[in-house]
Amino acid sequence: MSMSTAIAALVDSTVGIFAPRRALERRAARAASEQFGASFRGARQNRLQQGWAVSSGSADYDLLPDLAILRERSRELLRNDPHAASVVGSLVDNVTGTGIKPLAPRLAPLTRESEIQAVLRDAFHQLRDHFARADG
Repeated sequence: MSMSTAIAALVDSTVGIFAPRRALERRAARAASEQFGASFRGARQNRLQQGWAVSSGSADYDLLPDLAILRERSRELLRNDPHAASVVGSLVDNVTGTGIKPLAPRLAPLTRESEIQAVLRDAFHQLRDHFARADG
């Protein structure tokens, strides 16, 4: 029994003393999560994963030093393996569909531009009249 399982059993039994119904719910939830495999298989620790060296860096940190080699091998695989080419073709078809169709942004209607010009013209005339009165 692992340490986390032992601690969980201790907590469940302690909760059972004070709240039996809640302890029963906890046991049922724990059994359901174990039945459906709530943990990731890659996170398990057994003899097969003992020597597995992992990196805690970002994807960029892990991939960028070897990016050129990875690209070359990927292209080689696509050229020489029809299954790989089929997978990439299906991915492209399902992601982009019939293609990417860029749309130009809609311009403001001419009447809106005319309204803005009219407001600016009125503000300019008021400002001009104000300075004319101040000079005069």
